[in-house]
Amino acid sequence: HYLSGHNVLNPALPPDDIPDGTHNSGVGHGTMVAGIVARIAPGAMIMPVRVLNGDGIGTALGVAKGIAFALGNGAHVLNMSFGTKTKSRTVNSMLDEAELAGVVLVASAGNDDANIPQQPAAGKGALATAAVEADYTKSSYSSYGSFVRVVAPGSGIRSTYVTGYASWSGTSFAAPFVAGQAALLLWAAPGITSDDVRSAIRHTAHSVD
Repeated sequence: HYLSGHNVLNPALPPDDIPDGTHNSGVGHGTMVAGIVARIAPGAMIMPVRVLNGDGIGTALGVAKGIAFALGNGAHVLNMSFGTKTKSRTVNSMLDEAELAGVVLVASAGNDDANIPQQPAAGKGALATAAVEADYTKSSYSSYGSFVRVVAPGSGIRSTYVTGYASWSGTSFAAPFVAGQAALLLWAAPGITSDDVRSAIRHTAHSVD
């Protein structure tokens, strides 16, 4: 189930996953992420909010506006499959507001194969998600460190794409597995708090440290 959503880059247009960058290497990224959430939580209402262009580039202000839109329109879970090493007070302020409102925050840990925290994954309250292989070892590209809260599959993930279906790898595709899990918990236990959701996800996971 897809809601109309919002296009921060051009509010007059729908949040379609289209080529509008220079190289357009990010086209299909959002569609893949949405498809994973839909597969894990088929009954979830997905609200697509576009904050990056076809090159996967955006601004902190655009991200903050996207979070504000989702929060103002009743989102219960925020899946943020993007990141930056640059801290933003504006983005952190909106994330704090979302957390106070009881929204579950899920973010990809990054693909630097290094202990380098990125925002919003390293923000307070976010379920920073790294990627592991089928044998539970860290994916070669996945960032790691104390800011990581949970791991999920991230390699060779097949999902919806702008031309049908495709496979892609990255922590961006691990995060929606966790976001979908959060949606299922909220559906299964109406009234459960975001703290309860985060705790349930973390304490029922298998340690792969």
